[in-house]
Amino acid sequence: MLFIEGTEYPPIFSHICVHNLAAGIMVKTIISISLIILGIAALGGSTSRTAMDALAQARAADAWWGRYRAKHGNLVAMAYLDYVHKFHEPQQPHRYRKPATAPNTVLYLAGDSYTWSLPDTCFAAGEYHFINRYAGGTYKLDSTKTNILVIEITEIAVRGYFSSDRLINDLRKNDQELAAEQPATHPHHAAIGNIDFSELFNNRINQNLAFNLFNYQCVAPMYQSKALLNYYLFHRASGDVVLSHDGNYLFEKSNLISPSDTMQPQELDIVIGNLNKIYRHFRSTGFNEVYLALIPATPAIVQPHDYNNLIPAVQYHPRLEMNIIDAHRLLRSSPQYFCHGDTHWNNEGEQKWLDLLNEMLHRNQ
Repeated sequence: MLFIEGTEYPPIFSHICVHNLAAGIMVKTIISISLIILGIAALGGSTSRTAMDALAQARAADAWWGRYRAKHGNLVAMAYLDYVHKFHEPQQPHRYRKPATAPNTVLYLAGDSYTWSLPDTCFAAGEYHFINRYAGGTYKLDSTKTNILVIEITEIAVRGYFSSDRLINDLRKNDQELAAEQPATHPHHAAIGNIDFSELFNNRINQNLAFNLFNYQCVAPMYQSKALLNYYLFHRASGDVVLSHDGNYLFEKSNLISPSDTMQPQELDIVIGNLNKIYRHFRSTGFNEVYLALIPATPAIVQPHDYNNLIPAVQYHPRLEMNIIDAHRLLRSSPQYFCHGDTHWNNEGEQKWLDLLNEMLHRNQ
């Protein structure tokens, strides 16, 4: 018998209430356990590099569960401003100018997202090899030819990347050549065994979690609607993206440059010292020339009055021994060569830089 505030209810009603209460508790328990399992799975998948590779491939499909794609530029996608057409770049393939070939030249380009999609036909070198600096790689020099190494890097990454001489370890001679040059050594066997601890830690876990939990085509319209309201009502971009002073470009917050954020002499000395160490190392391994190609960030060109002059500070340093491919001098007064809704330059800016690099290759053949 169930009693509520002095009212007596028949047994059948009591049974129904108890049953519903138990069912409600069970449903909540199932939901809670499911969410816990989902959270653990998302965390585990976001930590594992192997799992993220598999998830990224599986979600490349153009379906509701597929990832939200950057169709109009990476900053447009980050800000969900797909419907603001002023930030879109023309969707047309880049027809690269085919340069005259320097057949006796071999080019190794250690680069990043500015150069990893460039076809070998747009370079004047008789032989071309691309090496992703962040993944590393090997090289095998041809002593009968002129071997050129170009280290391409966006200026946003300069301070972090060249705070050490890590490129010496990231870019190595072919293993067979090293084996011939170095004496055999006996491997040290660790007591724990062959455990790959790098698989347990991933410094991109926050981005991976966002990808696994929120980056779906089916939820994109919700973010796009919010971004449009934010843009038209408050004249602001969303998330980690901000508008340029004139409102015509999108910038990533982490790429903003402050005039006061200049490299102090001690930090600049470390960067120059490591660049010189890198230069001497690769010259000693057989490269005929080593060039540094610093790519200016869009804010440095679009808002030069806010620029901290990082590239000139490095390139014109009196102790720098490395040769320079000077994209900053070429493009510093040309914002039209940079994308409005992407962190990279546009096709015309890219071609200008390629022309500059190919001129260097012909000088060195």
